[in-house]
Amino acid sequence: MSDKFIYHNARVKSMELKLLNAQQVQRLADADCVRDFAKILSEMGFGAGAGEGAGVDRMIESEEAFALHTLREFNEDNELDAVILERDYLNLKILLKALFSGGKTPSTEVEGVMSRDALAAGVGGDYSALRPEMANAVLALEKAAQEGKLTPHGVDCACDRAYFADAAALAKRNSVLADYLVLRADTSNISAFLRCRRQSLPERQFEENFMPDGSLEKEFFTSVYDAAPEAFYEKCRYTPYSALVAVAAEKGLVAFEAERDNTLIAYWRERRDDMFSCAPVVGWYFGKLQELKVVKLLYAGVKNGVEPAVIKERTRDIYGA
Repeated sequence: MSDKFIYHNARVKSMELKLLNAQQVQRLADADCVRDFAKILSEMGFGAGAGEGAGVDRMIESEEAFALHTLREFNEDNELDAVILERDYLNLKILLKALFSGGKTPSTEVEGVMSRDALAAGVGGDYSALRPEMANAVLALEKAAQEGKLTPHGVDCACDRAYFADAAALAKRNSVLADYLVLRADTSNISAFLRCRRQSLPERQFEENFMPDGSLEKEFFTSVYDAAPEAFYEKCRYTPYSALVAVAAEKGLVAFEAERDNTLIAYWRERRDDMFSCAPVVGWYFGKLQELKVVKLLYAGVKNGVEPAVIKERTRDIYGA
């Protein structure tokens, strides 16, 4: 890796100090009501771009837009496209679901690598405006719609598979991003396997969810799909995911999903001081997204009157100090 990110990494080190810390998270969890929650967030400087008096939802949207804008600003030679593209695929999902349901096309205010107009043109039939993986996904979904087999979940799966394939191809020259995408695909597949099994869904449902860009082949999962849960846990003992899967076995899916998020953020935290790679910049970005997830969980808990101790149990590790 060249030294192209040194300046950006130096900048992002000061930005890390503005991420929420453990004490601030606890303070939010202890908020008495939604009004207090918003007041505490505002005092922390969270959502300042949303304007004075903005609600919590608008503050979260403002912080999300800021995070993506910052990552685009630091995107030297398009080296971070593999990360930023995820936003484009999210926008694609939104547009496709509106198209296939006949509903009003929603706003996609936050752009990734591609413009809103390009995505809209592609969904409207100008496939040349889309990236190849995107175009292939749209064509497959249109065929499914014509055959009466399309579901919102099918849109999510098709776009997710296209994103992973697209991102993996872009990250081939960047081992930090490439390894992360493998980790992400593997943990996504483990999650899909556990959820499908928990809901007693047929194997084909898992196969629809499977992302082929990880290190664990589809057969790793399907060979024990109809076996007792212990068969899968035993198989995972010989993979890097033994401890993660043990959480599912011992504490259940909710705890597993939290630990999965913690595993992903730990990947970047361990590389946050590698000043000659993109890791500090990308780590800050994913740390910011983790922060937003935590704020959403805390906000939902306070809004619904959940006990602070229970709220805290459901939160994720934060990237900040």
